[in-house]
Amino acid sequence: MTQAPPKPTLVEFDEVLRMLVRELSADDPDGEAWIRGSVAAAGVKLRTLQFLLKHGSRESSPALLDIGAQIGSLAIYATRFGIQSSAVDLPYFFEKFSRASLKCGVDYRSCDVTTSPLPFADRSFDYVSYLDVIEHHRHSPKRVLEEIRRVLKPGGCVWRILSRS
Repeated sequence: MTQAPPKPTLVEFDEVLRMLVRELSADDPDGEAWIRGSVAAAGVKLRTLQFLLKHGSRESSPALLDIGAQIGSLAIYATRFGIQSSAVDLPYFFEKFSRASLKCGVDYRSCDVTTSPLPFADRSFDYVSYLDVIEHHRHSPKRVLEEIRRVLKPGGCVWRILSRS
């Protein structure tokens, strides 16, 4: 009998946010409200993980790249399910949030995807999440999408969500 994939939950996602608050509040006392506000995006992140777990290979650990990771909550939570997680964001977010992600086993790198190539080898990822990012680009996202295609493995999948705001 095939075992159902584990199901990500809001309670466990909240545990990740609480850990991030503990890790980051010493550096930024005002950051707690901003981090806790990430629970508003939890539904999208949980659906992303559910998709990865449902469609990922049972034989090997899938590799995920989260573009626009900010606090790194999706990538950190994904590692709890055995997903090899990497993340990129602008230098400002990298400097502020990467330490907590790196402690949790996430390969978090600094990259402005609108001007620089993704800092990963060709065909490195089974999945790329691109959540609430594309609408922030000032120019056509074509170059970024070409970079995503470059780092995706053959048959890989992009999970893209547009913000409603």
